[in-house]
Amino acid sequence: MNPKVIFFIGLLSLFGMELFLRIQRDPDNIDFLFEWCFFDRVLGRFFEHLSEGNSKYIPINSDGFRGKREVFSKKQLQIIVTGAGHNFANNIPYGRAWPELLETKLLQQGTQTEVLNRSINGSTVVFAHKVQLSEILHMQPTHVILSHSGYNESILSYISDDEIIRPNDIFFNIFMSSEINRMLYKNVLVYHRIQKKIQKKFKVHPAEFIENYEEMILKLMEMNIDIILLQQEVITPDIEGFWNRKNLLRYREAFRDIAQRFQLKLIDPKDLIEDSPDLYFDNKEYYNFRMHSAIADEISDCFQR
Repeated sequence: MNPKVIFFIGLLSLFGMELFLRIQRDPDNIDFLFEWCFFDRVLGRFFEHLSEGNSKYIPINSDGFRGKREVFSKKQLQIIVTGAGHNFANNIPYGRAWPELLETKLLQQGTQTEVLNRSINGSTVVFAHKVQLSEILHMQPTHVILSHSGYNESILSYISDDEIIRPNDIFFNIFMSSEINRMLYKNVLVYHRIQKKIQKKFKVHPAEFIENYEEMILKLMEMNIDIILLQQEVITPDIEGFWNRKNLLRYREAFRDIAQRFQLKLIDPKDLIEDSPDLYFDNKEYYNFRMHSAIADEISDCFQR
């Protein structure tokens, strides 16, 4: 057979396999990789922005974050929010998530304010530290609200976030831009660790969680940026081999200790929902309108004291 024909058939087969694996990909796979830095995801975020976001009512800016603005103009208060799914709030229409409500409340109180929401589903404090911190320091906001606080970090996995989130490793991110390569990387690495009898570990160990926060807080303080810590309340049921709610206690205690040592304001939604947590969640997972409103009220009070 003609070598050119063989090459073409091989290329077509690889393309077909890549397409098949992408179609079969389960976005809810509990052993997910956080793929933010992979170049196909960068391209995907750009097209998502062009198509007006991941739903009809949530605009996504060209950086892939919830919201219409990408940078600050000159306002009195400039606030950046970091966090994961509770803040990204893909179950809440634009304008009703707490970062948007916070901006509206402060504007109504006469304080010229802009809030940039840099929260991303599935992210951890490792993402905030390795990817977002440099941008935050460059933008020099007046305030940062840090809210990666344990849930995604305490997920059990054979592959840690630190192994996957490599913003400066171009070759790794090019390699991992293929679904075929991701599958091979994941399966080979997991198989190797199972054979070595290595158990699943937290995606971000509590010690690493503390270290990342300490480094971020110290650098933000050096720039005279005010910091608020926002805890995360979770009522998601335990999932065998993936997540156990009791493990979150270690991160909650670490978060509280960090707030005390650095004398930072800590807001815990657990204190806002009294004895009826189910009233503040959608499907025992994401915060609903009631919780977002309560958080916005609590944080806006911080700027009046």
